[in-house]
Amino acid sequence: EIMQALHLRLRSLPSSPISPDRVHCIGGVTQSVRSFVRHSLNAPDPPVARGEEDRLSFRGFSSTVINRDKANKSGGGGFWNSPLLARALGLFSNESVRIRHSESLFQSCVHQSRRPEFFKAGKIRRDFKSRHMLLSLHVWCVHKRLISESHSGPDGKLVQEALFDRLWEDTLSRIRGQGLAELTVNSHLQNVQKYTFAACMGFDHSQTFEEETEEQTSARRLDELGGELWRKVYMRNTSLPVDHVLRLASYVEREKEMVMSLDDDLWNEGRIPWGDPPSWKNVMADDGSRFSDDETPDEAVRRQRDEIEGQGGVFLDDVDLPEGWNLALTDAGKVYYWNQETRETRWDKPEGP
Repeated sequence: EIMQALHLRLRSLPSSPISPDRVHCIGGVTQSVRSFVRHSLNAPDPPVARGEEDRLSFRGFSSTVINRDKANKSGGGGFWNSPLLARALGLFSNESVRIRHSESLFQSCVHQSRRPEFFKAGKIRRDFKSRHMLLSLHVWCVHKRLISESHSGPDGKLVQEALFDRLWEDTLSRIRGQGLAELTVNSHLQNVQKYTFAACMGFDHSQTFEEETEEQTSARRLDELGGELWRKVYMRNTSLPVDHVLRLASYVEREKEMVMSLDDDLWNEGRIPWGDPPSWKNVMADDGSRFSDDETPDEAVRRQRDEIEGQGGVFLDDVDLPEGWNLALTDAGKVYYWNQETRETRWDKPEGP
């Protein structure tokens, strides 16, 4: 039971701050230690997402960073470099590897779906449902590869299940972050699951159309996917022209193909090189003229903040964070911020460039 508890605590994000006025660094197993264990056990490196090399952290167990210098000074040995420890923790069991792989893939989707371009130039609302659907859209791209037998291998289905389990865990935190009564959380989760699966089925269906030529088929599928995005991500926003929505659809098709053809080594490490969000410059209106929007991106953010908070929702304040900082939620839904370089965590939004 102790080993199982330790195993379940291997998560991608550092622990939330102990108190609002205390900022601390979280210790963890560094890449050098994992590399030593990998070579000792003849096992592959644990999969990690790009920019998240210190993902495996023993949350709540240590505040001491085990770094390369200390490992070198000790001759590369010692308790933390022991292959027996790795075996005891189950770090390289099939189940553990699958869980870490799914976690890496999921966090890659999270980071990409939080890029500010989607919400500013892309005009996706920052409310709970719109943000969830944008995240689910990236998870869907990963899901398509996992269910493909030619790419996923025998563990594809199991990794896919772990990926969606992680999505629902994250969803629970975000639901609790909305300040809802705990007794209603599970019913809200069931509702989110229903419209998430419905959206994924719609995305799947958009890719089934066949026309006389390959060019006509591509155009039809793009149009059908655009319709699904307008309904599920843009929430039927009638102020947006078709060209604006189709640019997001083109991005999705491009990124899905990238994931499907991704090098196996990168895929197994959870390193998905997502491309930039689409450019929404010079969007054409439905009448063929140039689309003009008098509202600036910053004005849109302020308006949406007022609307969401006015409706009793919670606006996640991850707008214009300094470089290297990310927003995260505790299991109870409380917002905190963490730095992916220093592992520093804090309750208050960091300021700076």
